[in-house]
Amino acid sequence: MTQKRIVTAMFFCTFLNKTTRSYAIFFQLRYSK
Repeated sequence: MTQKRIVTAMFFCTFLNKTTRSYAIFFQLRYSK
């Protein structure tokens, strides 16, 4: 149970990190023009 929660937290953090990075790149490209 605890291990599953840790894996879920890690997956969620990674997903959040990728999403934030994608949004940052998107806004950079959008406002640089």
